[in-house]
Amino acid sequence: MRYHCFNLFFEILYTKCHGRNTSNSIYTLNKLWKIYQNFQFLNTLSEEYPKNRTLLRKSVIRDEINKVLKVLSPSLKLGDPKNISHVSHVVDTIEVSLNRSEIIRLKNVHNRLVNLKHLVESLTNAKHIDKSLVIFSHDYWDDEINHFIRSISAFKVMQIFFPFSIQLNPFSFPGRDPRDCLWNGTHLKNVTKCLNLNWSDRFGHYRVASLTQIKHHWWWKLVQIFDKIRELQEFRGYVLFLEEDHYVFPDILHILKLLVVESRKLQEPVNVFCLGNYQGQLAKDSTVTYLRKWFVSGFNMGFAFNRDIYKDIKKCAKEFCSYDDYNWDWTLASVVSSCFKKSPPALTLRFSRVLHIGSCGTHVRGKNCDLVKELALVSWKLKRFSKKFFPTKMEVKKYSKFSKRMMMMNGGWRDIRDHSLCLAISNGTSDTETVLNNLQDKNFKFEQIQ
Repeated sequence: MRYHCFNLFFEILYTKCHGRNTSNSIYTLNKLWKIYQNFQFLNTLSEEYPKNRTLLRKSVIRDEINKVLKVLSPSLKLGDPKNISHVSHVVDTIEVSLNRSEIIRLKNVHNRLVNLKHLVESLTNAKHIDKSLVIFSHDYWDDEINHFIRSISAFKVMQIFFPFSIQLNPFSFPGRDPRDCLWNGTHLKNVTKCLNLNWSDRFGHYRVASLTQIKHHWWWKLVQIFDKIRELQEFRGYVLFLEEDHYVFPDILHILKLLVVESRKLQEPVNVFCLGNYQGQLAKDSTVTYLRKWFVSGFNMGFAFNRDIYKDIKKCAKEFCSYDDYNWDWTLASVVSSCFKKSPPALTLRFSRVLHIGSCGTHVRGKNCDLVKELALVSWKLKRFSKKFFPTKMEVKKYSKFSKRMMMMNGGWRDIRDHSLCLAISNGTSDTETVLNNLQDKNFKFEQIQ
């Protein structure tokens, strides 16, 4: 009852405050929104959780929950271990006995539940999926999505939640502060000092929170997997990156294992494997893999790498966090080509094992978005190429047509606050509240986060 009353109270107050351009109204609304979000979060924790999940170490769960409780009351703590049983889905994981050579699949989840269901359906049909851990990294808290993920029984799952999301900070950085400049700066004729006036990108434009969040989230989940999650500290296998609008073929894990086997026969170590591309499928190429330099932007769908590659990326954190491009893949492509001592080799597939079924998303919007037609095409391909799945070996060919491409810098990432948050994430900060308070301060200085 109290939950529904609080919900109604918030909606009424939002209606009263919305549209007012006073700093007091914005400040009150922003603080109330944070409390509301956390109240929703805590309310969900009381729901019964499926018994077929294994709890993470109690100390880990307690630390995660205390971060949330601290927002509501600095003195409130989850001290009683018996209460952990009610909050296991905050960080839901497999037993600590994860094999060092098994594969982790990392999914970026926003709010497209329909697409996510089709991805999970395709994963369920993938051979060897029962031996893998699937991590869902969220930048949006949604009860329906959480319930769906908690109902998965075909494979082991873990959920992690991005703490610097727009949902939690809609009216302040890393969301859009009302004092920020508009994207194209059209209001500067009337406002001489918006908050980020001096931080326009190479095109004269200002940050768009919904776009910068994608890069922050991708970087954050990378650090979490390889540095922060305790039970994965000894993991030396491969992490396969997928997104909620992907669909995988049933032999994707089988193929990845074959690529790893082939890589060990090569003179030069290969730790990057690209199982998806945008070139489509040709039956004659179903067993062909190319050895080539890793061009990230051309193979940003369904790629996998291990801790060795992550360490090289992490050494280039400053370059990643300062490169003026809101796209994580174009940024990573620049880092690989300009910061790495040597561009790492990769094994790529000509016959893609990953399909993109979200034609309309961040960059593309229009009337021609038809998920039904895309799924019909997927179904046709599954039948058309069924005899080409699960080959016994792969044929490695050297790709000789590679030429160094000029890096495209798309802008949208010149705001010093984005640079600072990105570096804070790189440093593995756990004090989310302090970081945000510093970045949301109108007198913020870059040195505060260093």
